[in-house]
Amino acid sequence: METILFQSNYAPLTKGGQKSIWYSPLGMDKTKYKPVLFCREDGDLTIKARVAGIPVDVKEIPQFRILYICRSIKFIVNI
Repeated sequence: METILFQSNYAPLTKGGQKSIWYSPLGMDKTKYKPVLFCREDGDLTIKARVAGIPVDVKEIPQFRILYICRSIKFIVNI
């Protein structure tokens, strides 16, 4: 099974990008793919993803992006 990471900086479902991130995992074949959401804030997108059973990790983006990247990798590896 392949893990597919969806990343969003914003969680409100008022913008097109967040709506695309929400609808994309819903149509995936769950026997082949495991969608995962990484977002920097909680909101409509993260709440709906959790209800749909999609793993969600919410982390604020730290000042040093390398720390952000390391946290992202750690989350993906631990899925």
